Amino acid sequence: MRRSRGAIVLECMLALAIFVAGALMIVSAMNGSAGAIARAGLTARAADHARNVMSRIEAGLARPETLSGPMLGEDGEPLGPEAWELEVRTEPAGPAGLTRVMVRAVLRPEVGSDRELASFELVQAMRLTREASWGAR
Repeated sequence: MRRSRGAIVLECMLALAIFVAGALMIVSAMNGSAGAIARAGLTARAADHARNVMSRIEAGLARPETLSGPMLGEDGEPLGPEAWELEVRTEPAGPAGLTRVMVRAVLRPEVGSDRELASFELVQAMRLTREASWGAR
């Protein structure tokens, strides 16, 4: 009788240990997924910023050489608590008079940091005015 009681207690402890281990694995997987979703959201925001800037250049509303640096709102203040930065470069793209425009939006933890939390680069060939196409090297 004593042996069966000990076996039942041991069996219960083993079942509990397996349950806890499984629960920890599930929680760990959920934390990893949540981090991946957050990073994907930041990358999507970076892509939106890069597309917005590329559209402004293509429409002639902004010159490439004026856009590199921290992203500021219309009031001259940063867009939010994050440190969004733009890197805009141009180079000739062949004999047809096209210019290769590279726009990279980068999220940094703080202004001046070298670490990147998210980034997205967009490259497009377009026809710019001569003065706009050579200024942002």
